[in-house]
Order: sequence, then C-alpha cells, then structure tokens
Amino acid sequence: NVLAEMRQLRLDIQMAAMTIQRVQIAMFRLQVESAQLDRVKERVLQAKQQCDMLQQRRNHQTLQLERASHPPRSGDSSFDANQANATLQYFKNELAEIAAEEPKCQAELAEAESQFRQQEAKTTAIQDQLDRLDQYLAGAKR
Repeated sequence: NVLAEMRQLRLDIQMAAMTIQRVQIAMFRLQVESAQLDRVKERVLQAKQQCDMLQQRRNHQTLQLERASHPPRSGDSSFDANQANATLQYFKNELAEIAAEEPKCQAELAEAESQFRQQEAKTTAIQDQLDRLDQYLAGAKR
C-alpha cells in the first residue's frame, strides 16, 4: 500500500511538473505576443497620425487654393497674373500629390488595423489557454 502511494505521489509530481511547464510556455508565449501586439498597435497609431496629417494638409492646401483663386484686385499687371497662375498651379499640384498619397495611407492603415486584429486574436487565445489552465489547477486542488 505504501508502494502504491509512492507511485501515485511520483505521478502527481510528474503531472505537476508538466503543468508548470505548460504554464511557463503559455506565459512566455503571452509575453511575446503582447510585445508584438504593442508593436502593431504603435504601427496603427502611426498610420492614423500620418493619414490625419495628410487630411490636414489637404484641407490647408484646399483653403490656400480657394484663397489664391480669388486674389484681391490690385492692378492688372502681367506679373500679378503670372504669379497668380503659378500659385494656383502650385496648389493644384500639391492637391494632386496629396490625392495620390491618400490611398496609400488608407491602405497602410487598413493593413495595420488588420494585423492588429489578428495579433489581438492570438493574444486572446493564449490568455484563454492560461485561464483554462488556471481553472484546471483550481479544480485539481480540491
């Protein structure tokens, strides 16, 4: 009977050691995935900031174009007309450049947000695994 009890204790110790290893592996994975989630979150924030800055730049250039389209009438010199046309063309070019950048910015943001959701799902799955291990250990103690 003592021999059977010793075998059971050995099995219990082996099970505890395996469970501890599983918990340690899950904790390490959670650490790695959480760090990755933080990096992806930073990428999302940077992409949002870039798109916001581009939007602000577009709004500013649009306002400048509107102002340049209606200059105050000071005189009809050819220099003023040439300068006004050059200014209008400059703002039109700027707006065209911004219009070309906006889809790229939106695509980067969408990609970053997608990657964030995927990474968040991985992190949640590991947290769920740890919760299940915790529940198992709590039940095993009883």
